[in-house]
Amino acid sequence: MFDKLLNFHRFELKIIPQTAFLIRSGDDDIEPNKVDMEFVRVDTPYGRTVYIPGSSLKGPFRNHVSTLLKGIGKNVCLLEKDNNCNSKQYEDACYACRMFGSTEFASIVRFEDFFPYRLNATPEEKSESIKSIEKYSYVRHGIKIDRKTGSASSRALFDAEAIVGGEFFGTLVMKNPEIWQVAMIFKAIEDINLGLQKIGGMKSRGFGKVKIYIESVNVETLSNEISFFDPKSNSKKRIMHLDSYMKPSGGLFSESYKFEDQQIENYKTMLYKNLGDW
Repeated sequence: MFDKLLNFHRFELKIIPQTAFLIRSGDDDIEPNKVDMEFVRVDTPYGRTVYIPGSSLKGPFRNHVSTLLKGIGKNVCLLEKDNNCNSKQYEDACYACRMFGSTEFASIVRFEDFFPYRLNATPEEKSESIKSIEKYSYVRHGIKIDRKTGSASSRALFDAEAIVGGEFFGTLVMKNPEIWQVAMIFKAIEDINLGLQKIGGMKSRGFGKVKIYIESVNVETLSNEISFFDPKSNSKKRIMHLDSYMKPSGGLFSESYKFEDQQIENYKTMLYKNLGDW
C-alpha cells in the first residue's frame, strides 16, 4: 500500500496535563538524593528538558483503538502478548496491525516526540519555554500498600516526579491511511479528552489525564480530492472534492489543505458519515 502516494494527514497537536503526569525515565541513578521515578528528559540546543516520547503516545493510542475495534467486532490480534499476527500481507493482518504496524510492515501512524515548545518558535522562545515547564514539576511521595492487609508496607516509601501543567507540542503523521484509520485517531483523541484513556505512568494513582487539542489537520494530496486507500480493491477510494470545501494553500504535492477550528469538526463529521462498510 506504500508503493503509490495518495495523501499525508498531519495532525498538529497540543497536549496539556490535566492531572499529575509522569513519563518515567528509564535511567537508573544511585545518587541518594535523586527522585526514585524521574520524568524523562533530553538535551536540546535550547537546554535540557522534559518531553513526551512518541512511543509513550503510540502505546496508549494503540491500546485504546484496539479496544474500540474489538468492541465493534473487528479482528484484533494479541501482538503485544504472543506475536501471533505475523502476516506479511497488509490485507491479511488484523485491524490494529494494519494501523499501527507489526514486525512485518510499517505503521500507518507515526508519532513525533512532543516538546514544551513549538518547533517554529525562536531559539529564545524555546529556551524560555523549557525554563517555564520546570515550574510545573513537583515531587509526590508515595507508599506501597500491602494487598493482604490493606495497610502500608514497611520500608516501601518512594518518590515520583510529576508535571502538573504546561504545554507540549508535536505532530502525528499518517501516510496513505484508510478512512476508518483517520476516523479512529479522531475518536481516540475524543476519548482521551474524556479521561477514558490515560497516558504515562502511575495511572492507577490518579496520574495521566491529559487534554489533546488538534490545532490543525494538514492534508497533502496529489489532486483536489482526498483519496483513501481501500484494501478491498487494492486501490484508492475517492471521498471528497476539496476545492468545493476550501482553497488549497500550495505545498509539496499539487495541493495542500489546512483544516483549523470549525473546519476540523466538519472534516471529522464527514469522515464519520462516510465510513460505510469496512
